[in-house]
Amino acid sequence: MKLIKRILVIDDRDQENVLDEIHAALDKEYDLHTKSIRTTKIEYRQNHSLKLDFEKLKNAITDAYTQEYWFDLILTDFDLNEKGNVDGLDVVKYIKSIHSTAPIIMYSGDLGDAVRKIINTEGKALDDQQVAEAVMKLVEHNIQFIKRNDYKTKAINYLKGEKEMSLHNEFLRLLYEHKDMVFNSCYPEFTGKTFGEIAKILENNSDARSKEWMLALIQQTVAYLVKIN
Repeated sequence: MKLIKRILVIDDRDQENVLDEIHAALDKEYDLHTKSIRTTKIEYRQNHSLKLDFEKLKNAITDAYTQEYWFDLILTDFDLNEKGNVDGLDVVKYIKSIHSTAPIIMYSGDLGDAVRKIINTEGKALDDQQVAEAVMKLVEHNIQFIKRNDYKTKAINYLKGEKEMSLHNEFLRLLYEHKDMVFNSCYPEFTGKTFGEIAKILENNSDARSKEWMLALIQQTVAYLVKIN
């Protein structure tokens, strides 16, 4: 049985050909699930103008997560519409706000121009301090930023390096899949929390009690296995 890998692509151009090439390179190893959001579609515009409506785009990203619950890799273009009112860094910030550990590759046809936009110095030469500021912004969001022509190869190589199933990620995906269910079992400290809230705690490592909860869950699971065996 092949591992399932889930990819989300956000771009202003049709990326189906690239996704087909990624499938061709990885289909023997993985069962690939791919989602694509093309930001220039009319349903993502502000009142049918050329401006991108960020709220509509965020809803599309949320819908993609509702269908798959977890993505092993997210690919986003930096330039997402002609008017430039929303860019890839906005997308990165939104995705990281809902899944802080999401692995993201952002790409651009013109890295220099993208860096200028990131630090608000469009049309000007970049000095060393400005380049450093841009790098810090990218590091802060824990993303790779590469040339557009390289992203297909980078995505394939990244996924080829993820050959082992991540039990942690798969567990998070299952919790998010049943995010509205309320926990009322073996660990009173988390009683009343939804599975989605617990998944967020585990993903962000924001509560030291999460390890105790995991231990209690493992103990209950083993006790159940012993009983039915």
